[in-house]
Amino acid sequence: PGLYAMMARSHMARYGTTREQLAMVAVKNHANGSMNPHAQFPMKITVEQVLGSVGVADPLNILTVMADGPVLAQGDIEIVDGERRLVDRETRVAFCRCGASSNKPYCDGSHIEAGFEAPAELGEGRLNPAADDATAPLVVRLRPDGPLVLDGPFQIRAEGSDDSVEAGGCALCRCGASSRKPWCDGTHKSIGFKATDPVGS
Repeated sequence: PGLYAMMARSHMARYGTTREQLAMVAVKNHANGSMNPHAQFPMKITVEQVLGSVGVADPLNILTVMADGPVLAQGDIEIVDGERRLVDRETRVAFCRCGASSNKPYCDGSHIEAGFEAPAELGEGRLNPAADDATAPLVVRLRPDGPLVLDGPFQIRAEGSDDSVEAGGCALCRCGASSRKPWCDGTHKSIGFKATDPVGS
């Protein structure tokens, strides 16, 4: 992300490119992605949302809780299964939090059809202290039939607000039923949540 940030800065300095123009590229890309059922980010965004979002390069790992939608993650993301075997390594990924995706743990846009409702807010959550090494990867463990367990440095924020916090670990709800969204409160056990997650190697 830092390299692309420097390239963008260079382009802006050389050609007078504005942040608004770069934001329009993201809007166009997301619009295209909204029509692709296999897209990582299958939702439309606005120029205002792009301009109001947090930069990726500092801190490196950024999570954004989207209203009535997924948790977007940007940075150095390592996804591991319940046995901590590597499943995927990404720089941008949308994690399902409605519980309805057929491609768990990834968002496939099912929150729209399911009518999922969850505000973009953080509230009170059980967070591990911020990590000392802010450049370390964020490891996202897929707890079997349970939450996304995060381990590593990150900042989590609510879409469209200044509400944010830096931490070194937490458990995010992905069954869609927690009363403390986006945090896990253990409800996945009582509702019998099931997730057929990919297996790492």
